[in-house]
Amino acid sequence: MKDDRSTLAAVCWKTVAGNLVVQPEEGLEVIASGRLTTFAGQSKYQIVVSQMEIAGEGALLKQLEERRRQLAAEGLFDADRKKKIPSMPSVIGVVTSPAGAVISDILHRLSDRFGVRVLIWGTLVQGQSAAPQVAAAILV
Repeated sequence: MKDDRSTLAAVCWKTVAGNLVVQPEEGLEVIASGRLTTFAGQSKYQIVVSQMEIAGEGALLKQLEERRRQLAAEGLFDADRKKKIPSMPSVIGVVTSPAGAVISDILHRLSDRFGVRVLIWGTLVQGQSAAPQVAAAILV
């Protein structure tokens, strides 16, 4: 195991390696747990690995793959569950500040280009309260 400045010897016994969730490979970023041991008289250390999991970008990719498998098992990717998306929506929702100068420009552009019904959800768009308000409006 190493980073940009140091190296730590690691050992994983065969009986443990077969039960690891992640099989180690060169260049894989991992989080390893285990027991630190020393070599008497040499001031050398090694970790005896007992558990290992993917870290960093690999962890994110693993989570995405697990989620994809879970959703596929639930049948959420089946063709019969998919809905056809219309080429033109019948209603457009806009989440923004109702008092800002931008709202009139948004309404004007949507009217000119699409001619569909527009629903406005007024929220704060700046400050600490903005994010929760915008998120709540999107859920409506």
